[in-house]
Amino acid sequence: MLPRRASAAVSPKQIYAQVDKRHGEAVARLQDWIRQPSIAAENRGMPEGRDLVMRMLRDAGFGKVESVATDGHPGVFATLDAGAPRTIGLYFMYDVKQVDPKEWSSPPWDAALVDMPKLGKAIMGLRIVTTDGRDLKLRRSLLRLAGYWVSALPLGLGFLWPIVDPERRGFHDVIARTRVVYQPRHPAAPTSGCCRMQSRAKATAFSKSS
Repeated sequence: MLPRRASAAVSPKQIYAQVDKRHGEAVARLQDWIRQPSIAAENRGMPEGRDLVMRMLRDAGFGKVESVATDGHPGVFATLDAGAPRTIGLYFMYDVKQVDPKEWSSPPWDAALVDMPKLGKAIMGLRIVTTDGRDLKLRRSLLRLAGYWVSALPLGLGFLWPIVDPERRGFHDVIARTRVVYQPRHPAAPTSGCCRMQSRAKATAFSKSS
């Protein structure tokens, strides 16, 4: 179980200590998440994906977690009361894009930990780069994250746009001038000092440096 409440007085040093302490647990949780396909366009794994989201939210300490019926696949609504004076709303999708396993350097739903040259341990081979091929900086990453709202507003059209876009870019990619690329196949190489996690086709990254 994750801690249900966090104190505002917690220092960054304490947070980093918890990251180190629970790193293995976090990796296992990400692997559980990756191994569950939930693709609305293929009507594949959506009830199971919803159930997994609800379980993870409860594990994270959300007191109210509900499945919400819609005209299509169900949504999930959850609240966490941490006693803060302001409320923040977050929008999140448990539906992901279709994948072609032939384009992946590791089977996309296996969540296998593999060694990547210059990176260390990695799950799968998907990453986000700028349109000229450079790695993202923090500012560009935040801009792309903010662009999710633009992709979501016109009935989610921005998330479907990669289906017709020749470069598979959503509205958020156009705004941030980014694109999704697939790592080429290459032999494993011994590395250290980094662990990068790629979360399914959403390409949500988690990294840890020792």
